[in-house]
Amino acid sequence: MKSKSIKLFGVHSNMSISHYIGNKILTIAGNILFNLNLKDNQSGMWCFYLNKLNQLYLTNYDMAFSEELKIKVFQKLKCKEIDIPYHLLMGISKLRLTHTFKNIAFLFKLKLRNKNEC
Repeated sequence: MKSKSIKLFGVHSNMSISHYIGNKILTIAGNILFNLNLKDNQSGMWCFYLNKLNQLYLTNYDMAFSEELKIKVFQKLKCKEIDIPYHLLMGISKLRLTHTFKNIAFLFKLKLRNKNEC
């Protein structure tokens, strides 16, 4: 199924409605749990020096990797978020509702782990 362009809450998006809602839920949860102010914690576009990666202790190499990376980068390094437009997806999306639940569970585990490290 190809994604269709939609307009939700006055914002034009090329994500499906379920992906848009899941993205917003994950971004809000991440912002609240880690005191961030991100517009999209699901984006996967990154640019930083490789030696900075050694300063981060990353534990997830699954769907939540991008979230963990973004959270730890914003907590430990100097960075900024730059908006990019989403384009129509060509092909079939591999994302499912279960990914949203797995990512939320991971966010809570990461928050508990961070509390125990302090």
